Amino acid sequence: MSTKWFTRKPGEPPISEEPDGSFCIVFGSGSNTPDWVELPPEIGGGKRRVESSYQSECACGKDHIVKHLRFDGGIGVAECRDKGFIWYRVNGKDGDT
Repeated sequence: MSTKWFTRKPGEPPISEEPDGSFCIVFGSGSNTPDWVELPPEIGGGKRRVESSYQSECACGKDHIVKHLRFDGGIGVAECRDKGFIWYRVNGKDGDT
């Protein structure tokens, strides 16, 4: 069994281009929380396992609740409806950013 990788933009479903040029789009796949995510090169890159996900205030500072994913090494990402994916480092174990 192999892992299927998808590309995803904030607020849109995951999409994967197949070797034959066709596309696979995932809608309503359970919790919609990935098992693994590829980090951007600016914060070290590489593939990381998602340790947890939760809904909380956005890292952009505006007053809205968004989905957050947490990874090992104190890295988190918020899916902001206004600014896209906001990557951040976690200061404390209790979720402070």
